[in-house]
Amino acid sequence: MSRASDLQAFADQDPSNPILLCDLLDALLAEGRVDEAFSRLRSAPADLQTLAAVKFREARCAMQRQDLAGVVAILQPLMAEIAEPPAGIAHDLAYAQFALGFSDEAWRTLAPVQAQGDDAVAIALLKARVLYSQKQYDAALDVLEPITGDSRLAEVQGLRALLWLDLGETSRAAAEAAQARAIDADQHEACLVSGTVALWEQRVDESQTMFQQVLTLHPRSGRALLGLGQCRMLGADVPAARAALGCRCGNARTHRYLACARLVPIAGRRPRRCPAQFRPCLRDRPHVR
Repeated sequence: MSRASDLQAFADQDPSNPILLCDLLDALLAEGRVDEAFSRLRSAPADLQTLAAVKFREARCAMQRQDLAGVVAILQPLMAEIAEPPAGIAHDLAYAQFALGFSDEAWRTLAPVQAQGDDAVAIALLKARVLYSQKQYDAALDVLEPITGDSRLAEVQGLRALLWLDLGETSRAAAEAAQARAIDADQHEACLVSGTVALWEQRVDESQTMFQQVLTLHPRSGRALLGLGQCRMLGADVPAARAALGCRCGNARTHRYLACARLVPIAGRRPRRCPAQFRPCLRDRPHVR
């Protein structure tokens, strides 16, 4: 029997216990049982549903349902009501704001937060991503610089690798990406950096493998699709290049995406011109991910 099932039995016996309810909701969400968690929230006593700790779990349900607007609607009033909001509430609100494209609002949410331990690392990572989206690469690196060890170290190193790449520090980017992939072979940013560097060095098979690895877990990664498209063009496989570039991606800006797509015909006529033509598109800003 799972932990959530055990807690469910206890919570059924004491439905007015807020600690039991929160523990049960955490366990259900950890096991991916989001609909059950949401149902439990809706059936909880009305006085429990208004508690900050319970509202936070309600927002976590919305987050796992990809309802980012719902997360903001739940957490923004909660932040206004609490003098010193917990780091977790601030993080989740800022994450939803950022994912919805409101990077300035996300930064204002994060700026005053004081956090320790794992919360501090989570806040630092999100701050760095917001700064990255604003093209403040040096500031993002400064935020990440103190982090030398944590369960999310691979993510920190992968993001640092991407920052170094976009600053033009290819060797430092490649080294940081290798360290990240030694911890987590599938780390998103690290694989993007490794694939891009391999592409620039004409190691096309290795590059293609990296981009395909990214797309296995993140099928709408614009940066991986662009890189894979260039790999296919270097092989003069125009239909495959068009297929990669024609995929619907998550965050790539339309003008960059179309700029790369328009370069596809070059591959059919002068394949070796593609690396120089494509480099500005691959060394793009954080919205091409």
